[in-house]
Amino acid sequence: MTLRLRGLGGRKATSIVADRKVALETGDEDAIQRVGGGKDIMSILLRANMNASKEDRLPYEQLVAQVNLPLHGQELKIGWGKPSPVPSQVALAIQQSNASRNVYLGGLDENVTEEQLRDDLSRFGLIDQVKIVRDKNIGFVHFLSISTATKVVNTLPTEPAWAGKRVNYGKDRCAYIPKSQQAAAQAAQAAAAQSLVAQSAAALSPIQTNMGSAVSPITPYSMPFSDALNGMAGMNGMAGMNGMNGMNGMSPVTAGGGMQGLNRTVYLGNIHPETTTEDLCNAIRGGVLQSLRYMQDKHIAFVTFIDPAAALTFFQVASYQGLTLNNRRLKIGWGKNSGPLPPALALSVHSGATRNVYVGNIEDFESFSDDKLKRDFGEFGEIELVNFLKEKNCAFVNFTNISNAIKAIEGIKNKPDYTNLRIAHGKDRCANPPRSGPQGSSGMRRSASGNGPHSAGPLSAIDGEGMDLSVGGRAGDR
Repeated sequence: MTLRLRGLGGRKATSIVADRKVALETGDEDAIQRVGGGKDIMSILLRANMNASKEDRLPYEQLVAQVNLPLHGQELKIGWGKPSPVPSQVALAIQQSNASRNVYLGGLDENVTEEQLRDDLSRFGLIDQVKIVRDKNIGFVHFLSISTATKVVNTLPTEPAWAGKRVNYGKDRCAYIPKSQQAAAQAAQAAAAQSLVAQSAAALSPIQTNMGSAVSPITPYSMPFSDALNGMAGMNGMAGMNGMNGMNGMSPVTAGGGMQGLNRTVYLGNIHPETTTEDLCNAIRGGVLQSLRYMQDKHIAFVTFIDPAAALTFFQVASYQGLTLNNRRLKIGWGKNSGPLPPALALSVHSGATRNVYVGNIEDFESFSDDKLKRDFGEFGEIELVNFLKEKNCAFVNFTNISNAIKAIEGIKNKPDYTNLRIAHGKDRCANPPRSGPQGSSGMRRSASGNGPHSAGPLSAIDGEGMDLSVGGRAGDR
């Protein structure tokens, strides 16, 4: 989300707020359109103040002060810029480490200066402000982006010159709100949060009119939601036929109803003892996975999709057409409701995150062997499959959990062997459309050497220049 600031050219904030106030209070649609459709920052702040309780409502003069931003004698105009999704690595850093663009430096030498810190740390990126608190020997360096600050926090502790010093995130000075403005800021934040929730719900809903023509930004394939709901009675019947009896009352829909109340986790039972995680992923189709939990000793697995509509699609197709692996028809049911997708993960998925990690620009496949990739990437979580596309100088590392893939993309770049390689998210082959006819494989599982795209299905990754690298998998996985 981007804000654009520019000079008002002499027009006062007071008159602008007055225009919007009149438009919103009268409900005049023409007037609202003239002032920007009521979707600009000033209108959101005004609407939030109008909807607040009487005791919490700010006087008009204080409200004007919230949007009157003078800079060198020139009032600034506030508006929306081009949409900018949060990178998955940044979202994860914020969620796990409370990352900000401010880097805290502790245990500084008494003779170090702000100029020296600026000269040293500007190699990472542009710096907004450097401040040293001399009596505490600590410093704060504000960069222009969180991603730059994340590089600093991850890199400095590995450098000898910074050994023994504390490096962490500090509070962004832009997050400071004067006491006189806190009530208005809270009201604006509440209104913005409601808007974001509505946008996220719309993004997670499958919008399409027929099978195989999904336009959801998250799931490349999902059946029409109304069709899925209409078929749920039949699905529950199939679950009973498979011996699950609806998984002890577990259902695709919770009491909450709607998209937020839908279950994203599907249960698979009666799995052959020799079936591997790779075999399961080769058989699962219909949507991007959040995780796959395979309990091989119990012959069961739980598949959690990103999109609840994708879980419904997979459930319906597997129930009606059957899902067979290694000459065993699997039992299909609903697992424990996974709840809505965590907001930080939803942002990462919106930015293209999957459980598949693309490793490009590989020149020496002897140095980057299957064992090395499994060893290095295995530090971040369980790996389902590593496969190579040597003619494209790349490899793909598939995790069983999308969160581990996100951590791997951020962490692997700190390893010297990977600094010259291109690391990005690839395409989850489980997101390919279901095959026609019975699902899965009736024969014993096929062996895989891991040295080609034979078992990964169609793969893709976006490189630094935005190029889409796509390859086709074996016919059986399409």
